[in-house]
Amino acid sequence: ENKGYMRTFLAEGDFVAGFMPDMWSAVPESVREEFARNAGGEEKAKRILQSMVAHWLVLHEISHVYENRGLPLWFAEAGAYHYSRQSMKEHKWGGIRSQHEAAADFYQELLAKYGDDVHKIFFGQIEDKLVKQKVFSEFTEEKKNALFPDYRGSDE
Repeated sequence: ENKGYMRTFLAEGDFVAGFMPDMWSAVPESVREEFARNAGGEEKAKRILQSMVAHWLVLHEISHVYENRGLPLWFAEAGAYHYSRQSMKEHKWGGIRSQHEAAADFYQELLAKYGDDVHKIFFGQIEDKLVKQKVFSEFTEEKKNALFPDYRGSDE
């Protein structure tokens, strides 16, 4: 069963398509109430949230457009979560807390530890197998299962 909202198998210059999930009902009621108060009403809050989610989803999928096609799924997803979160912050489009924050955080830890080599691996600008092996070794089976419980058995 595919639980994803969008998928990209595109070349540069193509576009990303998908559908927008209703995220309002997934937000805890106390948070919805506060968000609605701060936004000036529930309908306005729903539109703001929908816009934030749309930006985040598209940024996530665009990250996949530019990734190295030979990446293991868990590394590609962690990177896409990281890059979409960074872009949201940079452009001040809001912060979306998703169930994949831990994956983005872990990718950030890899960047702190290995520097630009992590970016180069993601974007296909490094072929040094030893560097890749060192970075990929951080993704133990336990780590993969903790970060991506829905991806079990998928080690592409």
